Amino acid sequence: MARSRIVGIVLDILIALLVVFNILAAMGVIMYVPTGSMVPTLMPGDLIIVKPTTTEELIHDYMTSDEKPIIVYEFNRLSYRGYIVHRLYKIIYDENGNLVGFKAKGDANPTPDLFIVKPEDVKGKVIARIPYLGYTIIFARTPLGFTSVSYTHLTLPTN
Repeated sequence: MARSRIVGIVLDILIALLVVFNILAAMGVIMYVPTGSMVPTLMPGDLIIVKPTTTEELIHDYMTSDEKPIIVYEFNRLSYRGYIVHRLYKIIYDENGNLVGFKAKGDANPTPDLFIVKPEDVKGKVIARIPYLGYTIIFARTPLGFTSVSYTHLTLPTN
């Protein structure tokens, strides 16, 4: 009986963490890395913490740091809609010196992205990564993951 109670408590904690992760993910505070475009810096399944940032802060970080910032930006073109996690590669200005946007590039990609990222599309910059923890969000968002966690929790004895 004590063992099933401990398992129930552990599952309650895991479910609470998944709920918190999903709320934070919906707010854009945490996200997961879906692809290998940023390998070896970020790996698929890594959980990333994203800090909202200003255009001025991004430009400052780009100009003053040897390691350029990794940004998360909204992409809604062609057949893909979602967020992309790539490194800030270049700042684009027009002929009058006005900011147009940014070029970004995945560390594992041979060339920068083909399009210009508008400043308003930047969600924030990556400030931390937690290896593998993003897989919990990926799994929990699948029908099998949601059903598995719910079913396991509901079928355990509670006494």
